[in-house]
Amino acid sequence: MGKHLYKNCTIIECEGIHHALGLCRKHYERKKRHGSCIINRRENNIGSLQEVFNKYCNKKNDNECWPWNGLISKQGYGRLIHKKKEYKAHRVAYELRNGIVDVEIFICHSCDNTRCVNPAHLWPGTHQDNMTDMLKKRRKQHGELCWNAKLSNELVKRIRKEFFLGEKQCNLSRKYNINKNIIHRVVRNKTWRNI
Repeated sequence: MGKHLYKNCTIIECEGIHHALGLCRKHYERKKRHGSCIINRRENNIGSLQEVFNKYCNKKNDNECWPWNGLISKQGYGRLIHKKKEYKAHRVAYELRNGIVDVEIFICHSCDNTRCVNPAHLWPGTHQDNMTDMLKKRRKQHGELCWNAKLSNELVKRIRKEFFLGEKQCNLSRKYNINKNIIHRVVRNKTWRNI
C-alpha cells in the first residue's frame, strides 16, 4: 500500500516522479491549467511580436475593452510568449502603439479590467500612481468591507472610547478576544484610520 501505479511520468522523455494521473507535478499542473500536458510553444514564436499579439487579442472598437484570449497569469493579467521570452500582454499593447517604456514604469488600466489590452485604456505611471488610482476608485477594500476584517466600525469606536477612558490594552484584548497587537494598532490609530 502507498505505492503508485506509475513510478515515472508517462510523458515520453520525462523522468519526473509520478504525482497524479500518471503524470509528474509539472505535467499535471499544465494539464490542469491548459487542458493539455504538452504546450506547443513553437506556435508562439512564429511571426513578429505584433502578429503574435494580434493572434490572441480580441479587438473591438476603441471604447470597449479588448479581452486577452491567450495565457493568463494568476493575478489575471494576460501573458504573451514570443521567442522564448514572456511579456505582459497589456504592456506589449501599450508599447506597440506608443513606443518602448522604461521597465520601472507601470502600465496601468483605466478600465480596471486586468485582461484588457486596449491601448486606449492603458496609461503609464509609477507604482504610487497605480496605488493612488486604486484608492481613488475604491478598488482596495478596507475597514469592515474587507473580506478578512476581524472588527466592525462600531467595535473599533468602542475599543478606542474604552482605552481613552483608562482601560488597559491587555484588558481590552481579553474582553473582546482580540490579539493585543491588533488592539494596540487600533488605539494608536495605525489601522482603522477612517473611523
